[in-house]
Amino acid sequence: MAERDVVVITGSSGFIGSALINKFAGKFSLIGFDRMASHAPPPAAECVCIDLTSEQGVKGAFERIRIAYGYRIASVIHLAAYYDLSGEPSPLYEQITVRGTERLLQHLQEFTVEQFIFTSTMLVHAPVEPGQRISEDSPIEPGWPYPLSKVETEALIRKQHGDMPVVLLRLAGVYDDKCRNAFLSQQIARIHERQILTGGRNGTETIITSAVSKAWPIPDGGLGAVAYVLEILMGAMGDKRRWRTMPWMVTFFGILVVPLGVVSIYFIIIQPIVIGTWCTLCLLAALAMLIMIPFALDELVAMGQFLVWSRRAGKSLLRIFFMGGSLPGGKEDKDADLGSVRSTMTAMLPGVTLPWTLVASVILGIWLMFTRLAFGTTRPMADSDHLVGALVVTTAIIAMAEVARPLRFINMLFGAWLVLAPWLLDGAPPMAHWSDAVSGIALIGLTLPRGVRSRHHYASWDRFVV
Repeated sequence: MAERDVVVITGSSGFIGSALINKFAGKFSLIGFDRMASHAPPPAAECVCIDLTSEQGVKGAFERIRIAYGYRIASVIHLAAYYDLSGEPSPLYEQITVRGTERLLQHLQEFTVEQFIFTSTMLVHAPVEPGQRISEDSPIEPGWPYPLSKVETEALIRKQHGDMPVVLLRLAGVYDDKCRNAFLSQQIARIHERQILTGGRNGTETIITSAVSKAWPIPDGGLGAVAYVLEILMGAMGDKRRWRTMPWMVTFFGILVVPLGVVSIYFIIIQPIVIGTWCTLCLLAALAMLIMIPFALDELVAMGQFLVWSRRAGKSLLRIFFMGGSLPGGKEDKDADLGSVRSTMTAMLPGVTLPWTLVASVILGIWLMFTRLAFGTTRPMADSDHLVGALVVTTAIIAMAEVARPLRFINMLFGAWLVLAPWLLDGAPPMAHWSDAVSGIALIGLTLPRGVRSRHHYASWDRFVV
């Protein structure tokens, strides 16, 4: 049997559970109850796998305690509970937090337990004005499923604790020595997420917990982080001549930048249409990816032309692709190094210009994405404006690359649709009708001029810059 007092901690691998185990290490015989799928608790505690939703799982965990440690338990610190960042109802609150606690209490009746601590939350109390204090006597008024499950569990413990002394601990913010908090990032997101864009919901939480996000086989945030790192590394490789010295790298860099940018744009488009809210961080990340596309296109065009010329000259395409080569009659470029940030930026800027017509098209597209807020437009007209607005912005920004300037004519189709849409779709008040019609006509007019060209040329591609 245990020489030291036995302390059982549920949710032992979590933020609070891990800190308690590290604090109690060497002073108690520590047992960490946790799910098999979660991280293991710190090594100072024996990890006992448990499923609070399973009667057999809970029974087996306590059988392990009985065999190894006996029937006396100094304290049970019950931290395990269900928490959903979206704030939406879930049957898991009942299954894990409420009924899971009930199973613990039932099996603990066979032991001598000197203390049962249940970690609840200050959120069970009714909200107060800034500066007012909340005490144990403050009204109980849970506003969403998480604190409601805690209230129900507190009531269950009062009825079923038997002879066990019980402590109901309603926690507020919990921080470690480095001022880290388990849900600090979510708190920041709640504060900064614009309510006017999300209809009172936290857009970031709603999107990352949505069915669209969960449909990916791996976390999309992790995939995006890896892609951004690869993009930075590949963007720093080589010099201004890499379109002919490293065609393989330019190809993969283009694949990384263009498709990833398109996927990011896709997520912007579907956020309010499919999920019903916005994510500010997603918008900023997608904008950053979109801006990268026009800066990568001229290098892709130059690399493609070089491969075509090399093939026509009878050279091995595979060798040229991986080993690079030179142009007949070419001369050495002595200013090809990208050894500084300034030289890198200087090399990126040629080939991208900002005609006022395309800048105005971007502004017009952004305006269309906000008509649901400006005019109270509803579906399907609001979704149409958002979709067309996002596509107009995308097309205009990509067309800022001179080699992609003809893409701007796609916006003429979007402009024609804007003129027709108010008469074909429901959900637009009279002002929104005229706004879309005027926007469509303006967009068509803005698309016609090519805009000023730089002094740079793109060999045979020049004929497409119209």
